[in-house]
Amino acid sequence: MKFKFSLLVLIFSKLLVAANAAGGDMICPDDNPDNCYPKIFVPTNEWQEIKPEQHIPAGLHVRMNIENMGREAKLPEKSSNSQINKDIQAVAVDLGGDANNGGDANNAVVAVGEVHDAEENTNEENGNGQGNRKSNGSRGKPAPGELLNALKGVEEFLNNGRTDNIEDLMGNLEILDDLSHDIDYGVDISKNPMSLIQLTGIYTFEQPDIYETKLKGKTTDSLKIQDMSMRVLSSTIRNNDEALDNIVELFNGSKDKLYKVIMEKLEKLNNNSFENIIQRRRLGLLNSILGHEEIASSFCCLSNDLTLLHLYSKITDKESKAKIINILHDLRIAPDYCHSENIVNLSPQDIQDSLQLKKRYQDDNLNISESVIVDEEDEEAFGDITDVDLKYSIVAQRMLRKYGLISNYKAREILQDLIDLKNNKKNSLKISSRFLNWMEYQIDQVKQLNNNLSGSNNQDDDNQQRFTIESRDGERDYLDYLIVARHEVFGNSHAGRKASADEL
Repeated sequence: MKFKFSLLVLIFSKLLVAANAAGGDMICPDDNPDNCYPKIFVPTNEWQEIKPEQHIPAGLHVRMNIENMGREAKLPEKSSNSQINKDIQAVAVDLGGDANNGGDANNAVVAVGEVHDAEENTNEENGNGQGNRKSNGSRGKPAPGELLNALKGVEEFLNNGRTDNIEDLMGNLEILDDLSHDIDYGVDISKNPMSLIQLTGIYTFEQPDIYETKLKGKTTDSLKIQDMSMRVLSSTIRNNDEALDNIVELFNGSKDKLYKVIMEKLEKLNNNSFENIIQRRRLGLLNSILGHEEIASSFCCLSNDLTLLHLYSKITDKESKAKIINILHDLRIAPDYCHSENIVNLSPQDIQDSLQLKKRYQDDNLNISESVIVDEEDEEAFGDITDVDLKYSIVAQRMLRKYGLISNYKAREILQDLIDLKNNKKNSLKISSRFLNWMEYQIDQVKQLNNNLSGSNNQDDDNQQRFTIESRDGERDYLDYLIVARHEVFGNSHAGRKASADEL
Protein backbone atom coordinates (compact mmCIF):
# COMPACT_ATOMS: atom_id res chain seq x y z
CA MET A 1 0.00 0.00 0.00
CA LYS A 2 2.81 2.35 0.90
CA PHE A 3 4.52 1.53 -2.39
CA LYS A 4 1.35 2.27 -4.37
CA PHE A 5 0.91 5.57 -2.55
CA SER A 6 4.50 6.60 -3.29
CA LEU A 7 4.03 5.62 -6.91
CA LEU A 8 0.88 7.73 -7.15
CA VAL A 9 2.74 10.68 -5.59
CA LEU A 10 5.55 10.28 -8.12
CA ILE A 11 3.13 10.10 -11.04
CA PHE A 12 1.20 13.11 -9.78
CA SER A 13 4.41 15.14 -9.31
CA LYS A 14 5.53 14.36 -12.85
CA LEU A 15 2.13 15.35 -14.21
CA LEU A 16 2.32 18.62 -12.26
CA VAL A 17 5.82 19.32 -13.58
CA ALA A 18 4.61 18.61 -17.11
CA ALA A 19 1.63 20.91 -16.61
CA ASN A 20 3.83 23.70 -15.30
CA ALA A 21 6.22 23.18 -18.20
CA ALA A 22 3.37 23.40 -20.68
CA GLY A 23 2.22 26.60 -19.03
CA GLY A 24 5.65 28.18 -19.37
CA ASP A 25 6.51 28.11 -15.63
CA MET A 26 9.17 25.43 -16.04
CA ILE A 27 12.18 24.91 -18.27
CA CYS A 28 12.62 21.42 -19.70
CA PRO A 29 15.92 20.93 -21.56
CA ASP A 30 14.83 17.53 -22.90
CA ASP A 31 11.89 15.08 -22.94
CA ASN A 32 12.63 13.75 -19.44
CA PRO A 33 10.34 15.57 -16.93
CA ASP A 34 12.81 14.76 -14.13
CA ASN A 35 15.22 17.26 -15.72
CA CYS A 36 12.74 20.15 -15.62
CA TYR A 37 13.34 23.07 -13.30
CA PRO A 38 11.52 26.34 -12.47
CA LYS A 39 11.91 29.23 -14.89
CA ILE A 40 12.37 31.54 -11.90
CA PHE A 41 15.31 30.68 -9.64
CA VAL A 42 14.21 29.57 -6.15
CA PRO A 43 16.64 31.06 -3.60
CA THR A 44 17.52 29.51 -0.25
CA ASN A 45 20.10 30.32 2.40
CA GLU A 46 22.55 27.97 0.67
CA TRP A 47 24.44 28.50 -2.58
CA GLN A 48 22.64 26.83 -5.49
CA GLU A 49 23.50 26.49 -9.16
CA ILE A 50 21.66 28.84 -11.53
CA LYS A 51 20.38 26.69 -14.36
CA PRO A 52 20.45 27.79 -18.02
CA GLU A 53 17.85 30.45 -18.90
CA GLN A 54 16.63 30.76 -15.30
CA HIS A 55 15.38 34.18 -14.22
CA ILE A 56 17.38 35.55 -11.26
CA PRO A 57 15.27 37.67 -8.88
CA ALA A 58 16.79 40.96 -7.81
CA GLY A 59 18.50 41.25 -4.45
CA LEU A 60 20.22 37.86 -4.31
CA HIS A 61 23.87 37.22 -3.65
CA VAL A 62 25.37 35.92 -6.90
CA ARG A 63 28.82 34.45 -7.41
CA MET A 64 30.77 32.48 -9.99
CA ASN A 65 32.02 29.01 -9.14
CA ILE A 66 35.65 29.08 -10.26
CA GLU A 67 35.82 25.27 -10.52
CA ASN A 68 33.07 24.84 -13.11
CA MET A 69 32.62 28.52 -14.17
CA GLY A 70 28.91 28.24 -13.34
CA ARG A 71 26.86 30.86 -11.53
CA GLU A 72 25.40 30.32 -8.07
CA ALA A 73 23.02 32.37 -5.92
CA LYS A 74 21.47 32.44 -2.46
CA LEU A 75 19.38 34.68 -0.24
CA PRO A 76 21.17 37.61 1.40
CA GLU A 77 22.20 37.23 5.01
CA LYS A 78 19.37 37.91 7.49
CA SER A 79 16.92 37.96 4.64
CA SER A 80 13.79 37.35 6.71
CA ASN A 81 12.98 41.06 6.72
CA SER A 82 14.43 41.89 3.31
CA GLN A 83 12.57 43.10 0.26
CA ILE A 84 13.37 39.83 -1.50
CA ASN A 85 10.76 38.06 0.62
CA LYS A 86 8.17 40.59 -0.44
CA ASP A 87 8.97 40.12 -4.13
CA ILE A 88 9.20 36.32 -4.16
CA GLN A 89 6.54 33.89 -3.02
CA ALA A 90 7.56 30.26 -2.82
CA VAL A 91 4.94 27.66 -2.02
CA ALA A 92 5.86 24.02 -1.51
CA VAL A 93 3.09 21.81 -2.82
CA ASP A 94 2.67 18.94 -0.39
CA LEU A 95 2.07 15.77 -2.36
CA GLY A 96 1.26 13.46 0.49
CA GLY A 97 2.16 15.00 3.81
CA ASP A 98 5.52 16.04 5.22
CA ALA A 99 8.52 13.81 5.53
CA ASN A 100 7.61 12.87 9.09
CA ASN A 101 4.19 11.56 8.05
CA GLY A 102 5.25 9.29 5.25
CA GLY A 103 5.43 11.91 2.53
CA ASP A 104 8.43 12.33 0.26
CA ALA A 105 9.81 15.83 0.62
CA ASN A 106 12.03 15.34 -2.43
CA ASN A 107 8.94 14.93 -4.60
CA ALA A 108 7.52 18.32 -3.64
CA VAL A 109 7.11 20.75 -6.51
CA VAL A 110 8.05 24.32 -5.68
CA ALA A 111 5.85 26.88 -7.39
CA VAL A 112 7.51 30.27 -7.65
CA GLY A 113 5.99 33.53 -8.76
CA GLU A 114 6.95 37.20 -8.79
CA VAL A 115 4.70 39.75 -7.15
CA HIS A 116 4.33 42.71 -9.52
CA ASP A 117 3.18 46.10 -8.36
CA ALA A 118 0.39 48.22 -9.81
CA GLU A 119 2.78 50.18 -12.06
CA GLU A 120 3.83 47.06 -13.98
CA ASN A 121 0.25 45.84 -14.29
CA THR A 122 -0.70 49.20 -15.75
CA ASN A 123 2.15 49.04 -18.21
CA GLU A 124 1.08 45.58 -19.32
CA GLU A 125 -2.50 46.69 -19.84
CA ASN A 126 -1.47 49.76 -21.82
CA GLY A 127 1.09 47.83 -23.85
CA ASN A 128 3.90 50.26 -23.15
CA GLY A 129 6.52 51.11 -20.58
CA GLN A 130 9.59 49.32 -19.34
CA GLY A 131 7.67 46.34 -18.01
CA ASN A 132 6.57 45.40 -21.52
CA ARG A 133 10.06 45.01 -22.96
CA LYS A 134 11.61 41.63 -23.40
CA SER A 135 15.26 40.77 -23.09
CA ASN A 136 17.02 38.62 -25.65
CA GLY A 137 18.86 37.01 -22.76
CA SER A 138 17.51 34.63 -20.14
CA ARG A 139 15.54 36.99 -17.95
CA GLY A 140 12.21 37.34 -19.70
CA LYS A 141 10.33 40.38 -18.39
CA PRO A 142 12.29 42.41 -15.77
CA ALA A 143 10.62 43.77 -12.66
CA PRO A 144 9.87 47.53 -12.66
CA GLY A 145 12.85 49.65 -11.81
CA GLU A 146 15.21 46.65 -11.90
CA LEU A 147 17.53 48.30 -14.44
CA LEU A 148 17.63 51.60 -12.56
CA ASN A 149 18.23 49.83 -9.26
CA ALA A 150 21.11 47.85 -10.75
CA LEU A 151 22.72 50.99 -12.20
CA LYS A 152 22.23 52.75 -8.87
CA GLY A 153 23.85 49.82 -7.07
CA VAL A 154 26.89 50.03 -9.34
CA GLU A 155 27.20 53.76 -8.70
CA GLU A 156 26.84 53.33 -4.94
CA PHE A 157 29.62 50.74 -4.90
CA LEU A 158 31.98 53.25 -6.49
CA ASN A 159 30.97 56.09 -4.20
CA ASN A 160 31.19 54.40 -0.80
CA GLY A 161 34.31 53.14 0.90
CA ARG A 162 33.00 49.66 1.71
CA THR A 163 34.49 46.48 0.34
CA ASP A 164 32.04 44.04 1.96
CA ASN A 165 29.33 44.57 -0.65
CA ILE A 166 31.06 42.95 -3.63
CA GLU A 167 28.46 40.20 -3.86
CA ASP A 168 25.74 42.85 -4.09
CA LEU A 169 27.70 44.53 -6.88
CA MET A 170 28.07 41.24 -8.76
CA GLY A 171 24.33 40.67 -8.44
CA ASN A 172 23.66 44.07 -10.01
CA LEU A 173 26.13 43.37 -12.80
CA GLU A 174 24.40 40.04 -13.44
CA ILE A 175 21.13 41.93 -13.90
CA LEU A 176 22.76 44.39 -16.29
CA ASP A 177 24.39 41.52 -18.18
CA ASP A 178 21.02 39.87 -18.75
CA LEU A 179 19.36 43.12 -19.83
CA SER A 180 22.19 44.46 -22.00
CA HIS A 181 21.51 41.99 -24.83
CA ASP A 182 18.21 43.76 -25.53
CA ILE A 183 18.63 46.74 -27.87
CA ASP A 184 16.29 49.02 -25.90
CA TYR A 185 17.85 48.17 -22.55
CA GLY A 186 21.30 48.55 -24.10
CA VAL A 187 20.39 52.10 -25.06
CA ASP A 188 19.09 52.73 -21.53
CA ILE A 189 22.34 51.47 -19.99
CA SER A 190 24.39 53.59 -22.42
CA LYS A 191 22.71 56.79 -21.21
CA ASN A 192 24.36 56.50 -17.79
CA PRO A 193 27.49 54.38 -18.35
CA MET A 194 30.22 56.25 -16.46
CA SER A 195 30.17 54.05 -13.35
CA LEU A 196 30.11 50.91 -15.49
CA ILE A 197 33.07 52.13 -17.58
CA GLN A 198 35.01 52.92 -14.41
CA LEU A 199 34.47 49.34 -13.25
CA THR A 200 35.91 48.02 -16.54
CA GLY A 201 39.21 49.67 -15.65
CA ILE A 202 39.69 51.16 -19.12
CA TYR A 203 38.94 54.75 -18.09
CA THR A 204 38.39 56.58 -14.80
CA PHE A 205 37.01 59.99 -15.95
CA GLU A 206 39.64 61.62 -13.71
CA GLN A 207 38.21 59.82 -10.68
CA PRO A 208 40.29 57.64 -8.30
CA ASP A 209 40.95 54.23 -9.79
CA ILE A 210 39.16 51.77 -7.50
CA TYR A 211 41.61 49.04 -8.46
CA GLU A 212 44.39 51.18 -7.02
CA THR A 213 42.38 52.26 -3.96
CA LYS A 214 39.55 50.28 -2.36
CA LEU A 215 40.28 47.06 -4.34
CA LYS A 216 44.06 47.25 -4.24
CA GLY A 217 45.44 43.82 -3.40
CA LYS A 218 42.06 42.13 -3.90
CA THR A 219 43.04 40.27 -7.06
CA THR A 220 40.13 37.82 -7.16
CA ASP A 221 37.51 40.51 -6.58
CA SER A 222 39.12 42.80 -9.15
CA LEU A 223 39.10 40.01 -11.72
CA LYS A 224 35.43 39.20 -11.19
CA ILE A 225 34.32 42.82 -11.33
CA GLN A 226 36.34 43.79 -14.41
CA ASP A 227 35.38 40.60 -16.19
CA MET A 228 31.64 41.05 -15.63
CA SER A 229 31.57 44.82 -16.24
CA MET A 230 33.33 44.43 -19.60
CA ARG A 231 30.86 41.68 -20.53
CA VAL A 232 28.03 44.11 -19.81
CA LEU A 233 29.61 46.96 -21.78
CA SER A 234 30.41 44.69 -24.75
CA SER A 235 26.84 43.38 -24.88
CA THR A 236 25.46 46.91 -24.54
CA ILE A 237 27.20 48.25 -27.65
CA ARG A 238 27.41 45.11 -29.80
CA ASN A 239 25.28 45.62 -32.92
CA ASN A 240 23.67 48.60 -31.19
CA ASP A 241 24.87 51.80 -32.89
CA GLU A 242 22.68 54.09 -30.78
CA ALA A 243 24.14 52.71 -27.55
CA LEU A 244 27.65 52.95 -28.98
CA ASP A 245 27.08 56.55 -30.04
CA ASN A 246 25.91 57.42 -26.52
CA ILE A 247 29.03 55.96 -24.96
CA VAL A 248 31.60 57.39 -27.38
CA GLU A 249 30.17 60.87 -26.78
CA LEU A 250 31.74 60.65 -23.33
CA PHE A 251 35.14 60.62 -25.04
CA ASN A 252 34.83 64.15 -26.48
CA GLY A 253 32.47 62.97 -29.20
CA SER A 254 35.24 61.39 -31.27
CA LYS A 255 34.39 57.83 -32.18
CA ASP A 256 38.00 56.72 -32.18
CA LYS A 257 38.85 57.81 -28.61
CA LEU A 258 37.18 54.80 -27.02
CA TYR A 259 39.28 52.30 -28.91
CA LYS A 260 42.38 54.37 -28.22
CA VAL A 261 42.04 53.98 -24.45
CA ILE A 262 41.49 50.23 -24.89
CA MET A 263 44.57 49.93 -27.12
CA GLU A 264 46.60 51.83 -24.53
CA LYS A 265 45.53 49.32 -21.88
CA LEU A 266 46.27 46.36 -24.14
CA GLU A 267 49.79 47.57 -24.83
CA LYS A 268 50.53 47.87 -21.09
CA LEU A 269 49.29 44.43 -20.04
CA ASN A 270 51.68 41.88 -18.62
CA ASN A 271 51.57 38.16 -19.36
CA ASN A 272 50.08 36.51 -16.29
CA SER A 273 46.96 34.48 -15.60
CA PHE A 274 45.05 37.43 -14.10
CA GLU A 275 45.76 39.88 -16.89
CA ASN A 276 45.27 37.26 -19.60
CA ILE A 277 41.59 37.08 -18.65
CA ILE A 278 41.28 40.86 -18.57
CA GLN A 279 43.12 41.02 -21.89
CA ARG A 280 40.59 38.70 -23.52
CA ARG A 281 37.70 40.78 -22.24
CA ARG A 282 39.26 44.01 -23.52
CA LEU A 283 39.79 42.42 -26.91
CA GLY A 284 36.15 41.33 -26.86
CA LEU A 285 35.12 44.90 -26.04
CA LEU A 286 37.33 46.21 -28.85
CA ASN A 287 35.71 43.75 -31.24
CA SER A 288 32.26 45.04 -30.29
CA ILE A 289 33.34 48.64 -30.95
CA LEU A 290 34.84 47.78 -34.32
CA GLY A 291 31.53 46.34 -35.45
CA HIS A 292 30.68 49.95 -36.35
CA GLU A 293 31.91 50.59 -39.92
CA GLU A 294 33.00 54.20 -39.37
CA ILE A 295 34.95 53.30 -36.24
CA ALA A 296 36.57 50.32 -38.00
CA SER A 297 37.65 52.63 -40.81
CA SER A 298 39.08 55.17 -38.37
CA PHE A 299 40.88 52.36 -36.52
CA CYS A 300 42.56 51.10 -39.69
CA CYS A 301 43.43 54.39 -41.33
CA LEU A 302 45.44 55.43 -38.28
CA SER A 303 47.34 52.10 -38.49
CA ASN A 304 45.92 50.75 -35.23
CA ASP A 305 45.41 47.48 -37.07
CA LEU A 306 49.18 47.25 -37.45
CA THR A 307 49.62 48.05 -33.75
CA LEU A 308 47.24 45.23 -32.87
CA LEU A 309 49.09 42.82 -35.13
CA HIS A 310 52.34 43.94 -33.50
CA LEU A 311 50.90 42.88 -30.12
CA TYR A 312 50.38 39.31 -31.34
CA SER A 313 53.96 38.20 -30.73
CA LYS A 314 54.18 40.10 -27.44
CA ILE A 315 51.53 38.04 -25.67
CA THR A 316 51.55 34.40 -24.61
CA ASP A 317 47.85 33.69 -24.07
CA LYS A 318 46.56 31.57 -26.97
CA GLU A 319 42.96 32.76 -26.64
CA SER A 320 44.06 36.38 -26.83
CA LYS A 321 46.15 35.60 -29.90
CA ALA A 322 43.14 34.01 -31.56
CA LYS A 323 40.96 37.03 -30.71
CA ILE A 324 43.50 39.40 -32.27
CA ILE A 325 43.61 37.43 -35.50
CA ASN A 326 39.82 37.19 -35.71
CA ILE A 327 39.47 40.95 -35.20
CA LEU A 328 42.05 41.70 -37.89
CA HIS A 329 40.53 39.20 -40.27
CA ASP A 330 37.14 40.87 -39.91
CA LEU A 331 38.73 44.29 -40.47
CA ARG A 332 39.88 43.33 -43.97
CA ILE A 333 36.53 44.55 -45.28
CA ALA A 334 36.49 47.84 -43.34
CA PRO A 335 35.44 50.72 -45.65
CA ASP A 336 38.23 53.05 -46.72
CA TYR A 337 36.61 56.31 -45.59
CA CYS A 338 39.78 57.80 -44.18
CA HIS A 339 41.60 57.94 -47.54
CA SER A 340 38.77 59.64 -49.35
CA GLU A 341 37.09 63.02 -49.33
CA ASN A 342 34.52 61.66 -46.88
CA ILE A 343 36.75 61.49 -43.81
CA VAL A 344 34.38 60.93 -40.90
CA ASN A 345 34.55 61.32 -37.15
CA LEU A 346 38.23 62.18 -36.98
CA SER A 347 39.79 65.12 -35.19
CA PRO A 348 41.88 67.58 -37.27
CA GLN A 349 45.06 66.03 -35.87
CA ASP A 350 43.86 62.53 -36.72
CA ILE A 351 43.03 63.64 -40.27
CA GLN A 352 46.54 65.05 -40.63
CA ASP A 353 48.05 61.84 -39.26
CA SER A 354 45.94 59.80 -41.67
CA LEU A 355 47.03 61.85 -44.67
CA GLN A 356 50.68 61.53 -43.64
CA LEU A 357 50.29 57.78 -43.35
CA LYS A 358 48.72 57.70 -46.80
CA LYS A 359 51.61 59.74 -48.26
CA ARG A 360 54.17 57.37 -46.72
CA TYR A 361 52.20 54.46 -48.08
CA GLN A 362 52.23 55.96 -51.57
CA ASP A 363 55.91 56.90 -51.39
CA ASP A 364 56.99 53.47 -50.17
CA ASN A 365 54.70 51.48 -52.43
CA LEU A 366 54.43 53.63 -55.54
CA ASN A 367 54.22 50.70 -57.92
CA ILE A 368 51.94 48.50 -55.82
CA SER A 369 48.22 48.73 -56.48
CA GLU A 370 45.92 48.96 -53.46
CA SER A 371 43.81 46.23 -55.05
CA VAL A 372 46.40 43.59 -54.15
CA ILE A 373 45.79 44.11 -50.42
CA VAL A 374 42.91 41.62 -50.41
CA ASP A 375 44.27 38.20 -51.31
CA GLU A 376 41.32 36.04 -52.32
CA GLU A 377 43.34 32.83 -52.34
CA ASP A 378 44.55 33.43 -48.80
CA GLU A 379 41.04 34.25 -47.61
CA GLU A 380 39.68 30.98 -48.99
CA ALA A 381 42.31 29.01 -47.06
CA PHE A 382 41.83 30.97 -43.85
CA GLY A 383 38.68 29.22 -42.67
CA ASP A 384 40.16 25.73 -42.94
CA ILE A 385 43.23 26.46 -40.78
CA THR A 386 43.21 25.57 -37.08
CA ASP A 387 46.76 26.66 -36.18
CA VAL A 388 46.46 30.29 -35.04
CA ASP A 389 50.09 31.00 -35.98
CA LEU A 390 49.39 29.98 -39.56
CA LYS A 391 46.35 32.25 -39.57
CA TYR A 392 48.59 35.01 -38.25
CA SER A 393 50.97 34.46 -41.17
CA ILE A 394 48.14 34.99 -43.69
CA VAL A 395 46.96 38.15 -41.94
CA ALA A 396 50.53 39.45 -41.52
CA GLN A 397 51.40 38.94 -45.19
CA ARG A 398 48.24 40.70 -46.30
CA MET A 399 48.62 43.61 -43.87
CA LEU A 400 52.32 44.19 -44.44
CA ARG A 401 51.62 44.81 -48.11
CA LYS A 402 49.82 48.00 -47.03
CA TYR A 403 53.02 49.43 -45.58
CA GLY A 404 56.62 50.18 -46.44
CA LEU A 405 59.46 49.03 -44.22
CA ILE A 406 61.78 52.04 -44.35
CA SER A 407 59.65 54.42 -42.32
CA ASN A 408 57.63 52.01 -40.20
CA TYR A 409 59.36 50.21 -37.32
CA LYS A 410 56.26 48.19 -36.42
CA ALA A 411 56.14 46.78 -39.95
CA ARG A 412 59.82 45.86 -39.62
CA GLU A 413 59.13 44.14 -36.29
CA ILE A 414 56.24 42.17 -37.78
CA LEU A 415 58.42 41.12 -40.71
CA GLN A 416 60.96 39.77 -38.20
CA ASP A 417 58.17 37.91 -36.38
CA LEU A 418 57.13 36.40 -39.70
CA ILE A 419 60.72 35.38 -40.41
CA ASP A 420 61.00 33.69 -37.00
CA LEU A 421 57.69 31.92 -37.55
CA LYS A 422 58.73 30.71 -41.00
CA ASN A 423 61.98 29.34 -39.57
CA ASN A 424 59.98 27.44 -36.92
CA LYS A 425 57.13 26.23 -39.10
CA LYS A 426 59.19 25.52 -42.24
CA ASN A 427 57.03 23.98 -44.96
CA SER A 428 53.70 24.31 -43.13
CA LEU A 429 53.79 28.10 -43.45
CA LYS A 430 52.98 29.16 -47.00
CA ILE A 431 54.21 32.41 -48.52
CA SER A 432 52.08 34.06 -51.19
CA SER A 433 53.50 35.23 -54.51
CA ARG A 434 52.06 38.69 -53.83
CA PHE A 435 54.06 38.90 -50.62
CA LEU A 436 57.25 37.86 -52.41
CA ASN A 437 56.63 40.58 -55.01
CA TRP A 438 56.20 43.07 -52.17
CA MET A 439 59.50 41.91 -50.69
CA GLU A 440 61.21 42.48 -54.05
CA TYR A 441 59.84 45.99 -54.13
CA GLN A 442 61.07 46.70 -50.57
CA ILE A 443 64.53 45.57 -51.62
CA ASP A 444 64.44 48.02 -54.54
CA GLN A 445 63.30 50.79 -52.17
CA VAL A 446 66.22 50.22 -49.81
CA LYS A 447 68.65 50.14 -52.74
CA GLN A 448 67.32 53.50 -53.89
CA LEU A 449 67.58 54.89 -50.38
CA ASN A 450 71.20 53.72 -50.12
CA ASN A 451 72.02 55.47 -53.40
CA ASN A 452 70.40 58.67 -52.12
CA LEU A 453 72.29 58.48 -48.85
CA SER A 454 75.66 58.10 -50.56
CA GLY A 455 74.96 60.55 -53.38
CA SER A 456 76.37 57.96 -55.76
CA ASN A 457 74.81 55.55 -58.20
CA ASN A 458 77.78 53.24 -57.96
CA GLN A 459 76.63 50.28 -55.88
CA ASP A 460 80.23 48.97 -55.73
CA ASP A 461 81.46 52.08 -53.91
CA ASP A 462 82.98 50.90 -50.63
CA ASN A 463 82.25 54.29 -49.04
CA GLN A 464 78.56 54.13 -49.85
CA GLN A 465 76.32 54.99 -46.89
CA ARG A 466 73.75 52.34 -46.25
CA PHE A 467 70.44 52.11 -44.40
CA THR A 468 70.93 50.18 -41.17
CA ILE A 469 68.57 49.17 -38.39
CA GLU A 470 68.82 47.99 -34.81
CA SER A 471 67.57 44.43 -35.12
CA ARG A 472 67.25 41.73 -32.47
CA ASP A 473 70.74 40.62 -33.43
CA GLY A 474 72.23 44.09 -33.19
CA GLU A 475 72.83 46.71 -35.87
CA ARG A 476 72.79 45.34 -39.40
CA ASP A 477 72.65 46.39 -43.02
CA TYR A 478 68.98 46.34 -43.95
CA LEU A 479 69.46 45.56 -47.64
CA ASP A 480 71.40 42.41 -46.83
CA TYR A 481 68.77 41.51 -44.22
CA LEU A 482 65.93 41.79 -46.74
CA ILE A 483 67.75 39.84 -49.45
CA VAL A 484 68.43 36.96 -47.06
CA ALA A 485 64.82 37.01 -45.87
CA ARG A 486 63.43 37.07 -49.42
CA HIS A 487 65.57 34.30 -50.86
CA GLU A 488 66.79 32.10 -48.00
CA VAL A 489 63.82 32.29 -45.62
CA PHE A 490 60.75 32.91 -47.78
CA GLY A 491 62.12 31.66 -51.07
CA ASN A 492 64.31 28.78 -52.19
CA SER A 493 67.01 28.42 -49.56
CA HIS A 494 69.24 26.38 -51.91
CA ALA A 495 69.27 29.15 -54.48
CA GLY A 496 69.43 31.88 -51.88
CA ARG A 497 73.19 32.31 -51.78
CA LYS A 498 73.51 32.86 -55.53
CA ALA A 499 70.57 35.25 -55.54
CA SER A 500 72.08 37.22 -52.66
CA ALA A 501 75.39 37.53 -54.47
CA ASP A 502 73.64 38.75 -57.60
CA GLU A 503 71.56 41.27 -55.69
CA LEU A 504 74.52 42.69 -53.83
